[in-house]
Amino acid sequence: SSRHSPGVTTTESVPIPAAVTAMAGRGPRWARWVDTLPATVSALIERWDLVIDGPATHGHCSLVAPVRTADDGAAMLKVGFPDEDSAHEHLALRSWAGDGAVRLLAADPPIRALLLERLGPEDLNTVTDTEACRIVAGLYGRIHRPPLPQARSLAALVEGWTDDLRRLPRSAPIPRR
Repeated sequence: SSRHSPGVTTTESVPIPAAVTAMAGRGPRWARWVDTLPATVSALIERWDLVIDGPATHGHCSLVAPVRTADDGAAMLKVGFPDEDSAHEHLALRSWAGDGAVRLLAADPPIRALLLERLGPEDLNTVTDTEACRIVAGLYGRIHRPPLPQARSLAALVEGWTDDLRRLPRSAPIPRR
């Protein structure tokens, strides 16, 4: 059963922020991802019986929209760029089960879609640096888990990032070392 108004398409309810649209400039794969976002979000809203609950925002490589679930719960719909770095995000969130991390409500891993509990508006930018460090340090014991067998090792990730940095032109605005 849908709770959407007749004649109103979901994509009209989920305007894509300019910063997300600008991600298309990162290359052809990004442009395809940005082009498919409205249809992807619309399909997820229908499948998970969601209602948009405010303007969408974004992360470095994702669209994030506040939504309401079928039982009127406040949640966030996150649709990320399908890169290797995010391939197992849902597994880590499922492993933590909301203890020290946001609770995962649903996931569609192939399209990097996550339905997450909605947290309050507070963030570490509203506290002193010392307090932020205390908060983060307090979470380490709660989120430390043995590595997931599916996840790439930190060494493999760093090796890939180092290779990416080596391929940058000498004129790149970062120190060569």
